[in-house]
Amino acid sequence: NDPPVEAPDFVTDRIDLVAWVEPVPVRDLLASPRGESSAEVRERVIRARSAQAERWEPTPGLLRNAKAPLPACLPLFDRRGRRELEAAVRATRGSGRAVQQLVRVAVTLSDLAGQSVVQADRVQEALLLCRQGPGERSTRRLEAPHSERNEGCRPSH
Repeated sequence: NDPPVEAPDFVTDRIDLVAWVEPVPVRDLLASPRGESSAEVRERVIRARSAQAERWEPTPGLLRNAKAPLPACLPLFDRRGRRELEAAVRATRGSGRAVQQLVRVAVTLSDLAGQSVVQADRVQEALLLCRQGPGERSTRRLEAPHSERNEGCRPSH
């Protein structure tokens, strides 16, 4: 294994999402069924972007979740998704920017999944993808935390 790469603060401050990926053994790569093709992913992204454009059409100048204000996103969460979001924010004491990022990512993940409401599993997925949980301090090391290296993408509860 290569040692982790040290990154200066100005670099890690610009990274919004990180996906930790473990190497796949060659035998698994050769035995695995075919995954989604690039064309299938492209179509899913086009559908998600269309859903966003339709959702935000009444708001002048807003076409994507990336610029959506927090109050406009919160009604998109179902009851369990909202509880999951509130628990995450309480547990991590996130800043306003971090909470807004988490909400926008969860909404986008729901769009990519073809879901019109944000469910708890999308909030959990967004927590895993955000560079750091709301309120957490950067470690400045570009490596997976020990628990994520060993546990994969399973929710913590």
